[in-house]
Amino acid sequence: MISGCNKDIKIWDFKDGQIQEIQKLQEHKQKVSCLLFSKIQNSFISGSDDNEIRCWKQVNQQEWKSQQSYQEHTNRIFCLLLCKNESILFSGSKDKSIKIWQVDFNNNNLNYSYSLMKHTDNVYGLSLNESETFLVSCGLDQQIITWKKSKENIWEFYQIVKQSINELGQTIYFIKENQFIWIGGSLNGKDCLSYFELINGDFVEQKEKEQQLIVSSELNYNLFPIVFNKEKEIILLRHKYDVYFLTKQNHGRY
Repeated sequence: MISGCNKDIKIWDFKDGQIQEIQKLQEHKQKVSCLLFSKIQNSFISGSDDNEIRCWKQVNQQEWKSQQSYQEHTNRIFCLLLCKNESILFSGSKDKSIKIWQVDFNNNNLNYSYSLMKHTDNVYGLSLNESETFLVSCGLDQQIITWKKSKENIWEFYQIVKQSINELGQTIYFIKENQFIWIGGSLNGKDCLSYFELINGDFVEQKEKEQQLIVSSELNYNLFPIVFNKEKEIILLRHKYDVYFLTKQNHGRY
């Protein structure tokens, strides 16, 4: 297990039912804001308030190393997302950009490709649909933006999605090929879960599926990702002080 603790990244091991810290990584200069573990091999990626992204690799059973920092972003990193085969990384930042990277876990490095520029403030959330033809992003500018992969495998702006709540967006997630869910995060917002679906070429808000969440004056954060179990059709999410467990019903709603 890996965890962020201020500027440090702690590596933990599980033995005989006990958890033990085995290494402390101290390369970042400011708070570690996001961690993303590879599902294919023993590597992970970290993002920080120092504007840096680092790629880490296990070099033996007890040691992890990062070769260098990547500083294409000009402000703090808020979110990281890997495609399924883990060859492409997406990063969202306070600098209003989404940056796309080529990932080489074997050589423990990243190669910057290009930036997606359409947000006008912090980028907090990113998600890919199952076929990885659409990327959706949200942030402090209250915009939900979809991006589409071209025939040349280049990501391009597709649509600014209209949302009726007019809140900043903290978390967003594709639960179906053409459907994603989104949660706003303002202090005195509407506190609801919104559904959006691709209809006739545009992503459209499905107001009839909107679900009211517990109202609170607390600010929502993007530190808890939306978890979706496709096989059991279960959604697990956190909003402010509460954790929600949603199951799909016979009529198709959660």
